[in-house]
Amino acid sequence: NIGKTFVKPSAEQVPEYGRTLTPAALRADQFVAYYESKGWLVGKTPMKCWKAAVRTWHAKDKPTTKPQTSDQFGI
Repeated sequence: NIGKTFVKPSAEQVPEYGRTLTPAALRADQFVAYYESKGWLVGKTPMKCWKAAVRTWHAKDKPTTKPQTSDQFGI
């Protein structure tokens, strides 16, 4: 992607790509709305690859489980 001009995805492309990552639902509408509101910037830098941003967004959106502690076992 070096040297390529960023082209923002359509509202249809994001959920379509998200479905290729996993069967779990991707909140594509929130992704598009968020980055649209930010001018497709990541911090202060123009986005270079929206698919990489979707993967990051998807990874952050996964539910996490708490690690077990000794308190759970009455120790």
